[in-house]
Amino acid sequence: MLTVRAAITLKGPEQGGSLGPVKSGMKQSFDFNNQLAACEVISDEGLEFLPTNQSTRVIIRLPYADQLGWKLQDGSEFTLTAGAQAVAQGKVIP
Repeated sequence: MLTVRAAITLKGPEQGGSLGPVKSGMKQSFDFNNQLAACEVISDEGLEFLPTNQSTRVIIRLPYADQLGWKLQDGSEFTLTAGAQAVAQGKVIP
């Protein structure tokens, strides 16, 4: 399992994001270089719910990223998706 720290900005409903609160621990798809992998997104700030429309520090667990040979490093950019819809943009941080 690959675990990274990241800063993400979740889209609010007005940008096509979640209509309700987004709970820490959510399961999403992690899109890196047009490859998808399942992930879990957990607040790195102890929040129960993740805010929308502002940068939030999170821990992302990627159970299958090692099998894809991903080389995520500080500054790597990615998208979190729900189905075909982008719900957040993010960047790996130290």
